[in-house]
Amino acid sequence: MRGGFTSGVSLKHFISSRGALEFVVGSRWHGVSISGMYQMHQSGALGVPELSWVYGLGARVGHYDRYYYYYGYRGPGNCQDPNNPRCYPYYNRYRTGGFTAVGLLGIGGLEYKFKDIPFTLGIDLIPYFYFNHWGGSFIDGSISVRYILK
Repeated sequence: MRGGFTSGVSLKHFISSRGALEFVVGSRWHGVSISGMYQMHQSGALGVPELSWVYGLGARVGHYDRYYYYYGYRGPGNCQDPNNPRCYPYYNRYRTGGFTAVGLLGIGGLEYKFKDIPFTLGIDLIPYFYFNHWGGSFIDGSISVRYILK
Protein backbone atom coordinates (compact mmCIF):
# COMPACT_ATOMS: atom_id res chain seq x y z
CA MET A 1 0.00 0.00 0.00
CA ARG A 2 1.18 3.51 -0.82
CA GLY A 3 -0.18 6.61 0.84
CA GLY A 4 0.69 10.12 -0.24
CA PHE A 5 -0.08 12.47 -3.11
CA THR A 6 -0.76 9.46 -5.33
CA SER A 7 -2.19 6.70 -3.14
CA GLY A 8 -2.61 3.15 -4.30
CA VAL A 9 -1.04 -0.28 -4.42
CA SER A 10 2.40 -1.40 -5.50
CA LEU A 11 4.17 -4.60 -6.35
CA LYS A 12 7.94 -4.84 -6.15
CA HIS A 13 9.97 -7.77 -7.47
CA PHE A 14 13.73 -8.09 -7.11
CA ILE A 15 15.43 -9.25 -10.30
CA SER A 16 18.91 -9.21 -8.73
CA SER A 17 20.38 -8.71 -5.27
CA ARG A 18 20.25 -4.90 -5.70
CA GLY A 19 17.86 -4.31 -8.62
CA ALA A 20 14.07 -4.36 -8.45
CA LEU A 21 11.08 -3.63 -10.65
CA GLU A 22 8.17 -1.81 -9.01
CA PHE A 23 4.72 -1.27 -10.48
CA VAL A 24 2.27 1.18 -8.90
CA VAL A 25 -1.42 1.69 -9.61
CA GLY A 26 -2.46 4.93 -7.97
CA SER A 27 -5.19 7.52 -7.80
CA ARG A 28 -4.85 11.32 -7.94
CA TRP A 29 -6.77 14.24 -9.48
CA HIS A 30 -9.93 12.19 -10.03
CA GLY A 31 -8.02 9.72 -12.16
CA VAL A 32 -5.74 6.73 -12.17
CA SER A 33 -2.09 6.28 -13.04
CA ILE A 34 0.13 3.28 -13.69
CA SER A 35 3.87 3.58 -13.04
CA GLY A 36 6.69 1.18 -13.75
CA MET A 37 10.18 1.71 -12.32
CA TYR A 38 13.58 0.09 -12.25
CA GLN A 39 15.12 0.65 -8.83
CA MET A 40 18.52 0.13 -7.29
CA HIS A 41 18.81 -0.68 -3.57
CA GLN A 42 21.93 0.18 -1.60
CA SER A 43 21.81 -1.32 1.91
CA GLY A 44 23.37 0.19 4.99
CA ALA A 45 21.86 3.66 4.55
CA LEU A 46 22.69 6.03 7.41
CA GLY A 47 24.69 3.23 9.05
CA VAL A 48 21.63 1.00 9.60
CA PRO A 49 21.99 -2.49 8.01
CA GLU A 50 18.22 -2.94 7.47
CA LEU A 51 17.82 0.50 5.82
CA SER A 52 18.41 0.89 2.08
CA TRP A 53 18.72 3.85 -0.25
CA VAL A 54 16.33 3.40 -3.18
CA TYR A 55 16.77 5.24 -6.47
CA GLY A 56 15.79 4.68 -10.08
CA LEU A 57 13.91 5.66 -13.23
CA GLY A 58 10.66 4.72 -14.87
CA ALA A 59 7.56 5.76 -16.79
CA ARG A 60 4.00 6.72 -15.91
CA VAL A 61 0.70 6.75 -17.78
CA GLY A 62 -2.26 8.53 -16.20
CA HIS A 63 -5.86 9.05 -17.21
CA TYR A 64 -7.65 11.98 -15.57
CA ASP A 65 -11.12 13.46 -15.93
CA ARG A 66 -10.14 17.18 -15.83
CA TYR A 67 -12.89 17.97 -13.34
CA TYR A 68 -12.94 19.53 -9.89
CA TYR A 69 -10.09 21.98 -9.72
CA TYR A 70 -10.11 23.93 -6.45
CA TYR A 71 -10.88 27.63 -6.58
CA GLY A 72 -11.60 28.86 -3.04
CA TYR A 73 -14.33 29.10 -0.41
CA ARG A 74 -17.99 30.06 -0.65
CA GLY A 75 -20.66 30.79 1.89
CA PRO A 76 -22.59 33.68 3.42
CA GLY A 77 -20.86 37.05 3.41
CA ASN A 78 -17.10 37.25 2.88
CA CYS A 79 -16.32 33.58 3.29
CA GLN A 80 -12.60 33.09 2.70
CA ASP A 81 -11.86 31.56 6.12
CA PRO A 82 -11.22 27.78 5.89
CA ASN A 83 -11.83 27.50 9.67
CA ASN A 84 -15.36 28.94 9.42
CA PRO A 85 -17.78 25.97 9.42
CA ARG A 86 -20.25 27.96 7.25
CA CYS A 87 -17.62 28.34 4.51
CA TYR A 88 -17.17 25.42 2.17
CA PRO A 89 -14.57 24.78 -0.53
CA TYR A 90 -15.85 24.97 -4.07
CA TYR A 91 -14.56 23.41 -7.21
CA ASN A 92 -15.01 24.29 -10.82
CA ARG A 93 -14.64 22.35 -14.03
CA TYR A 94 -11.50 23.30 -15.85
CA ARG A 95 -12.23 21.36 -19.01
CA THR A 96 -14.63 18.69 -20.10
CA GLY A 97 -13.75 15.15 -21.09
CA GLY A 98 -10.85 13.03 -19.95
CA PHE A 99 -7.28 12.91 -21.12
CA THR A 100 -4.38 10.51 -20.94
CA ALA A 101 -0.91 11.74 -20.03
CA VAL A 102 2.39 9.92 -20.63
CA GLY A 103 5.70 10.72 -19.00
CA LEU A 104 8.95 9.80 -17.29
CA LEU A 105 9.74 9.63 -13.58
CA GLY A 106 12.55 9.26 -11.12
CA ILE A 107 12.46 7.86 -7.60
CA GLY A 108 14.59 8.43 -4.52
CA GLY A 109 14.00 7.36 -0.97
CA LEU A 110 14.64 5.00 1.91
CA GLU A 111 13.27 1.53 2.66
CA TYR A 112 13.48 -0.36 5.96
CA LYS A 113 13.22 -4.15 6.01
CA PHE A 114 12.21 -5.52 9.40
CA LYS A 115 14.29 -8.42 10.72
CA ASP A 116 11.61 -10.51 12.40
CA ILE A 117 8.44 -9.76 10.45
CA PRO A 118 7.84 -9.96 6.68
CA PHE A 119 7.23 -6.23 6.10
CA THR A 120 9.07 -3.25 4.67
CA LEU A 121 8.41 0.41 5.34
CA GLY A 122 9.44 2.99 2.75
CA ILE A 123 9.39 6.72 2.16
CA ASP A 124 10.17 8.28 -1.21
CA LEU A 125 9.84 11.21 -3.59
CA ILE A 126 8.91 10.66 -7.21
CA PRO A 127 9.36 13.65 -9.50
CA TYR A 128 7.72 13.09 -12.87
CA PHE A 129 7.21 14.89 -16.13
CA TYR A 130 4.21 14.41 -18.42
CA PHE A 131 5.00 15.14 -22.06
CA ASN A 132 1.42 16.00 -23.03
CA HIS A 133 -0.03 17.64 -19.91
CA TRP A 134 -0.50 21.40 -19.64
CA GLY A 135 1.14 21.42 -16.17
CA GLY A 136 4.20 19.44 -17.27
CA SER A 137 6.10 18.40 -14.17
CA PHE A 138 4.93 17.31 -10.73
CA ILE A 139 6.26 15.61 -7.61
CA ASP A 140 4.81 12.76 -5.60
CA GLY A 141 5.75 11.82 -2.10
CA SER A 142 4.61 8.69 -0.35
CA ILE A 143 4.96 6.29 2.50
CA SER A 144 4.61 2.62 1.63
CA VAL A 145 4.08 -0.55 3.60
CA ARG A 146 4.73 -3.86 1.85
CA TYR A 147 4.20 -7.46 2.82
CA ILE A 148 7.11 -9.65 1.69
CA LEU A 149 6.15 -12.76 -0.25
CA LYS A 150 8.77 -15.49 -0.44
